[in-house]
Amino acid sequence: RVRYPSGDTDVGNLESGAWVLWSKLDPSDKPIPRRLVKLDVLTGDSAQPNSELDIAIELIQRRIKDRTCRDTLMDLAIDAHPGLLALVRKLGSKEETLEEWDRHALRLVDRTDTRAGSKG
Repeated sequence: RVRYPSGDTDVGNLESGAWVLWSKLDPSDKPIPRRLVKLDVLTGDSAQPNSELDIAIELIQRRIKDRTCRDTLMDLAIDAHPGLLALVRKLGSKEETLEEWDRHALRLVDRTDTRAGSKG
């Protein structure tokens, strides 16, 4: 185990079987660091969403009541739909914009259904 001057430790202190995830939200993000990294260990309910996908899934589960709409939005989230992820970035992080997020997310479902219907 390596101890850094700041008191932080490296991956040697993680429990056996633990996962370390590194996610780049933007192509300009730095590559995976190799030294002097502080790791926050999150478990169970203390884990916070840390990516647009995690936030999108949480918002969909918590705020969209209609199952068909929820399923469509989950599919879009899993497919990393750029419009849905943009809504998450711009409207999904502040309490005062969540109703607007709901409205636009449901509009995205309608647009998706309309386009899918016109193909067949």
